[in-house]
Amino acid sequence: MPIFMASESQIELAAVKMDHWHCTEKEMQVPMQILDRSGGKFGPWDFDYLEVKTGTYKNIVKLPSFQSGDYRLRKINACSMNPMDDFIYCACQVVHASNEKDYDNFLVRVGVVDYETHVAGMEFVAKVVKGGSHFAGVFDDEGHFFFGPGKLHYIKSLHKNPGKSFDNRYQVVDETKAPKWKVPQSCKGADYAFYRHEDGGKARHFLWMIRDRKVSALEITGLPKKKPECRKFTAKGLPRKANGHFGAAWSFPKKDGSTTLYMSHNGGQGVFAIDKALLDLGSSTVVVYKAGESEKTSQNDGANCKHVQAETPFEATPAPELQQQLQELQQAQQEPLKAEPPEPSPVQKDPALPETTAGPS
Repeated sequence: MPIFMASESQIELAAVKMDHWHCTEKEMQVPMQILDRSGGKFGPWDFDYLEVKTGTYKNIVKLPSFQSGDYRLRKINACSMNPMDDFIYCACQVVHASNEKDYDNFLVRVGVVDYETHVAGMEFVAKVVKGGSHFAGVFDDEGHFFFGPGKLHYIKSLHKNPGKSFDNRYQVVDETKAPKWKVPQSCKGADYAFYRHEDGGKARHFLWMIRDRKVSALEITGLPKKKPECRKFTAKGLPRKANGHFGAAWSFPKKDGSTTLYMSHNGGQGVFAIDKALLDLGSSTVVVYKAGESEKTSQNDGANCKHVQAETPFEATPAPELQQQLQELQQAQQEPLKAEPPEPSPVQKDPALPETTAGPS
């Protein structure tokens, strides 16, 4: 199958085998970052991993800039590892070198040609709608892809789409009519972490995010028949300097069957964890804690192997006193509901209720 072969100095079309990421190997069970060193322009792109003990990024493979004829590759982002095939999928643009209005948006599949020489492979798998912002992406546990955040796009079974080369990119599956929904500003994160919550024997699916020291989640249970709902959480544990975007999100399954979510602050304030034990969906409260350090980044996205039942690489665990903080938040959320409102008083919105979004567009 013709694909891209990438090295540090060149990228070319070649009939070589692109391998999936080796998720079963312990060395690959790490938080990965896809970093655009050009600031959202024409690459190159580094597929790095976070060295948890030092908070620094180390390279795995590189995907250099590429141009074929008058068209160039640009803005690779919204990346996530697909648990169905262990390939990373990303959104990107192909744009005319001298006319930025002449472009189209695609989804690409990224794998590895050679770990030792840091060689990456890439192929096109879908054409998606133009316009909007595509820099947050994640797969659920069934291999369905969600990306945004301007609108939440939903594409089923992306791993089944055949791959095409750069020159044959318009032969890919047309996903421009895939379901999408408007998203309120409070649920427009720079990256998503998928989490399956068990609630009374029923599974509820959420896309979690942190932005400007605020924690929120899009409930996507029942999509596409049911529209997503934006949930805003009262949160504690984020430092004052952690404003702005959290551009990399990871969800690591554990041997005991639970999952912990981790999100890295673009400004270098560190990695913060959302643990099930410190989360209450009923009162929309959560206590986060710092799990490690991280470098300052931009134009980035997180990815990690998800189906492998392994211990998280982050060694930090929640301190016992954090449970008390969660109880205090729960109590604070309940107290306004018990008080009688003064007369006259406008009807106050219950902060524990979900914020609904607009329907499909």
